[in-house]
Amino acid sequence: MQVLPGASALSVFKQAKLLASLQTISPELLSISARYIHLFDVAEPLSTPDQHALNSLLEYGEPYKEPEACDEATYSECLVVPRLGTISPWSSKATDILRNCGLTQIKRLERGSLFRLCFAGTVDATVTNSLLSQLHDRMTQTVLAGIEHAAAMFFSSEPQPLKSVDLLGAGDAALWQANADWGLALAEDEMEYLAARFRELNRNPKDVELMMFAQANSEHCRHKIFNADWTIDGQVQKQSLFGM
Repeated sequence: MQVLPGASALSVFKQAKLLASLQTISPELLSISARYIHLFDVAEPLSTPDQHALNSLLEYGEPYKEPEACDEATYSECLVVPRLGTISPWSSKATDILRNCGLTQIKRLERGSLFRLCFAGTVDATVTNSLLSQLHDRMTQTVLAGIEHAAAMFFSSEPQPLKSVDLLGAGDAALWQANADWGLALAEDEMEYLAARFRELNRNPKDVELMMFAQANSEHCRHKIFNADWTIDGQVQKQSLFGM
């Protein structure tokens, strides 16, 4: 993995707005700054002309200004990157641009934001964690302690072997257990449906089949809501919304 610092990740307006918001959590916070950090994995070292081309392509945005120096005991840094194990849309587009510009030796380019927070004094870890939670979207991003931990973004593991649920041998209990272990969030009637269908096929369900079913089912969770039992003013209703 190689690193190339970039422009400021915050405009002056956004920086001031974010600082004011975070100071409601920690009044000791004096300043905050953020800059883009470009991280890339290469198949072979870049030549000098290619390095210059890459530098030119990644020159964009407002120049980053170093924050005022603060005591080492009163600042905290973190690197916000796309969620580990995923490839961000920005990465897909940026990597494609690099390849079209002839930089085919770059296997993947990603971008993170390095935040630096300066405090008037020492800050409790609980407060720091509360601040960090405001700097990223936990659904799509990961917070790393520093650039030195960013290599985890490019780690690739071997695909896991296919697993089967022993429905035919162990019965419905095996499917119920898989639902709990894998967090499928399937309702009882859905598991009964799956058990019946796979018995008709006379084979055990695979983990990927159950996960795909759960994902598709999650996309249509309104069906569960509209099929739910309703109690209005203490009276249990005879029909669901779908049943009306």
